[in-house]
Amino acid sequence: ESNQDAWKFMAAPGHFKYVLYRNFHGDPSNEGVYRCTMLQKVLYENKETKKMEVANFTKWFDVSLNKSFYIQSYYKMAQLNGTSVKNVLSARHRRYGSVTREYCYPFVYTDGNCAVVLMSHWDHAAAKQCKNVPCVQMSHPLGGTAQKEEKRPCETACEMWVRAENLDKASVSEDCTSYYERFCGEAKFPLYNKTICDLVEEADVTVTSDDGCHRDEL
Repeated sequence: ESNQDAWKFMAAPGHFKYVLYRNFHGDPSNEGVYRCTMLQKVLYENKETKKMEVANFTKWFDVSLNKSFYIQSYYKMAQLNGTSVKNVLSARHRRYGSVTREYCYPFVYTDGNCAVVLMSHWDHAAAKQCKNVPCVQMSHPLGGTAQKEEKRPCETACEMWVRAENLDKASVSEDCTSYYERFCGEAKFPLYNKTICDLVEEADVTVTSDDGCHRDEL
């Protein structure tokens, strides 16, 4: 189960982790206008304790608006029943002055450099992309061929996360690729564009101090 250890990936050195590709479009128009979705760690001084702490942010770029966006994210680790490692990243995000409900991101596989992550709250978007994929081309995650009444891999929203230090294609291990295709299907909508992403990395963020209810574990 160590290959599902979310902590191994999330706590790895480096300030940026990227979504290399996904099997769905995350924008309301379903046109795939988002690029450079990334997780960023920001070191800051807590004004009350005078200690240095880490804040986490999710950043992305909308090519239709030619503009970058960010939200502050609060992370915790959890584990699925029957497992012995913390293989689920749970997150709340600060948007429009309030904090969202909790979202869960189970790790299917990680080697510490790349990670295949399930995004169940986006399954509806993955299903839209899956409509044109013939059943005969799909294999079921548990083996065999997916039948019409079964949920096919391409209907499961997934992302391939990669540490910034491992962004070149060759660095994505065969195991990461294999697990992605097994659980998520063949679709890979790329989000990384170095020219744009370098600018998004440099975009300033504003840290909202912890209010006692939403504290990071990372």
